[in-house]
Amino acid sequence: MSLQFVFGNSGSGKSDYLYQSILEEAEREPEKNFLLLVPEQFTMQTQKEIVMLHPNHGVMNIDIVSFERLAYRVLEEVGGDSRTLLEETGKSMVLQKMVQQHGKELSYLGGQMRKAGYLDEVKSILSEFMQYDIRDSEIQEMIEDSSDRALLQMKLKDVSVLYQAFTGYLKDHYMTGEEVMDALEKALPFSRKMKNSVLLLDGYTGFTPIQMRVVGELLAVCEKVMVTVTMD
Repeated sequence: MSLQFVFGNSGSGKSDYLYQSILEEAEREPEKNFLLLVPEQFTMQTQKEIVMLHPNHGVMNIDIVSFERLAYRVLEEVGGDSRTLLEETGKSMVLQKMVQQHGKELSYLGGQMRKAGYLDEVKSILSEFMQYDIRDSEIQEMIEDSSDRALLQMKLKDVSVLYQAFTGYLKDHYMTGEEVMDALEKALPFSRKMKNSVLLLDGYTGFTPIQMRVVGELLAVCEKVMVTVTMD
């Protein structure tokens, strides 16, 4: 495995350099698999740019993917977690069910969840906790540290109740988009497609903890990794 960083200011041509490098190498080695990993919102635009830059305006061995799309491809190849993927609407329905079941334990949020927007806000908090791998023990530390702020402590206790109930329900029934990254991390060592592939990461300003663990696995599996970094 080799790791290469491409440094430069914003707009200095890091992406252009990366794209030209991958196009030249992909043309020299058509049997090798090349992956360009970009944020979800940039996948279509990056695909368009790569196709326009290619001499023949077509790519065969270059895939432009986000973390989530990469997860689906790897899991489709190697199998793994068989739970059904829960979309945002499904998350809201499960959270509403947990609120109804644990309403008596929610000293503050129990009376607020019927108000417009509260359910989405709490769902967003739970999603961020899962993205950043926040454990219940860490929430308990937050609760203890907020002993001098009664309202905040009350809210944290309610969030802790819902977080435990929400994740406990999903464990045997469904998988969220956040948990797809966990499944990807475990599946990567078994992927034949990823072994000896060339990976390029572009457009990221940072990674969540679970994304960092996935990148760690990619470094171990891929033949070469190139990363753009915006800095002087």
